[in-house]
Amino acid sequence: MKKRDRVRRAWRKHRKPELHKLFKKLRNRVQSLIRDAKENYYRTVCSLKRDTVSTWGELRRLGLVSSSSGKDRCNFDLDELNAAFVLSSSVGSDIESGDLNWDPDALDVKCFDDTCFFFADISPKALRDAIFKGRSEAMGIDKISTKCLKIAFPVLLPYLLKLFNFLLQNSRYPELWKLALIRPLPKVKSPISVTDFRPISLLCTLSKALERIVFDQIVDYLETNNLFDNYQSAYRKGYSTQTAVLRVTDDMRRAIDERMVTVLVLFYFSKVFDRVCHGKLLNKLRKLNFSKSAILWFINYLEGRKQAVYDTDGRISAWRDSKHGVPQGSVLGPLLFSLYLYDFNKTINQCKYSYYADDLLIYLHCPPDEIDEGIITVNNEIEVIRSWAESNSLLLNDSKTKAMVVGSARYLNAVSLGNVNNILVGNNIVPYSTSIKYLGIIITNTLD
Repeated sequence: MKKRDRVRRAWRKHRKPELHKLFKKLRNRVQSLIRDAKENYYRTVCSLKRDTVSTWGELRRLGLVSSSSGKDRCNFDLDELNAAFVLSSSVGSDIESGDLNWDPDALDVKCFDDTCFFFADISPKALRDAIFKGRSEAMGIDKISTKCLKIAFPVLLPYLLKLFNFLLQNSRYPELWKLALIRPLPKVKSPISVTDFRPISLLCTLSKALERIVFDQIVDYLETNNLFDNYQSAYRKGYSTQTAVLRVTDDMRRAIDERMVTVLVLFYFSKVFDRVCHGKLLNKLRKLNFSKSAILWFINYLEGRKQAVYDTDGRISAWRDSKHGVPQGSVLGPLLFSLYLYDFNKTINQCKYSYYADDLLIYLHCPPDEIDEGIITVNNEIEVIRSWAESNSLLLNDSKTKAMVVGSARYLNAVSLGNVNNILVGNNIVPYSTSIKYLGIIITNTLD
């Protein structure tokens, strides 16, 4: 850089072309060296970060990504935003009427049965794992951070152990932990209405630690008793988008090898987490052999929840009741939603299916000359699925439903889709597509 500056001064003084040519060469060399040095530095710094939170923090410190503070400042009335968020999760009179007003004596469960799910005593190791598994530094209404808990854990261990065990064995859940702070994040660059915001729920750190313990105990019980649906992915270890896509595409390839085509229909549900009916959820927990004390704990966990919206300036709205769905931002929410769907496998009879969160894909293999009969079978299954969804307060988004016939190019050429039966969802005809996007993968009708 010093040599570049000397040549630049000499060129400005004497205006010789050879000096200008040398200056440009040195200038370009300096810029190349700086780029290489920055790249090596960034790579070294990021490789030392072990989690995404610290990595993004370092990227913001270096100025490589902009800070989120100030950019998502909300200029809307917070009470209006909170009312809109609560209203968007209102899904029906069955929940609004307060379906958690259960009579505990109506839970006809034996006092003790080895086959039932009971909360086990929490070990110090399980508590430590639950605390140290937390990565987010976002704080709830109690203003206790994950970092604070980790530092004070040796001192807090006996007290937290006693508290958590008391809550589970006595079917209690602290009222403070039911309060959620909602951070509104804009969906678009310049929001003009309250519908342009997405609610992000922040819960107390301690509540998430207890939920992780409950989560692990429930998953262990379900896996031990083989109660999980093998065709329902998401929120389970070893069941990802990759495994779901591989299973579906391998089934369709096998059908091609057997000289058949596959009729598939992809459904989307609207606001599925908000539409979970608490009463129906508790009934399903009973069918899964959850004990009376466990169900009472979940009643206490779900009822009496409130939320308030806050912004980066520290303002906070009034608290409003949140009576619907599973708690957003919670550890148990996704698992409870999966349990809400556990009886779907008893609904569908002739089609295969793959369920990932709110994405449902059903498909049927048939010979090309029997595709009309296959489509009739698929339409019958669709009606059954619609009835099941309605009985569970779930709403199918008919406009987003996709249909496709998959097979080799030879067999597809033998099938004239304009002359076959239509796929019907209610009164809507679903047009056949040549490709669909499923779990981030675009699948074509010839799997090429």
